[in-house]
Amino acid sequence: MTNLLVGFIELLKGWVMKLPELGIDSGHLSSMQFALSAVVDFIVKANFLVPIDTILLLISIKYGFRLIKFTIFIANWVIRRIADIIP
Repeated sequence: MTNLLVGFIELLKGWVMKLPELGIDSGHLSSMQFALSAVVDFIVKANFLVPIDTILLLISIKYGFRLIKFTIFIANWVIRRIADIIP
């Protein structure tokens, strides 16, 4: 999961590097690239203090359970409506 997050930030960094010249000085562009690479380095180095993999896993489990509960609610609602039609 950390690789996914780092890959996303690297993708953003690539997009910043491909920006057309819109009056952005090369110094500003290089500082944006430096800032993004600093964020990537921070995430990689702080992974042992703040386990990003575990946090993303817990968030996905939480929303997975919510999705399962919502699906069961919808299925029960449909079954009740069908049972209301059939006498």
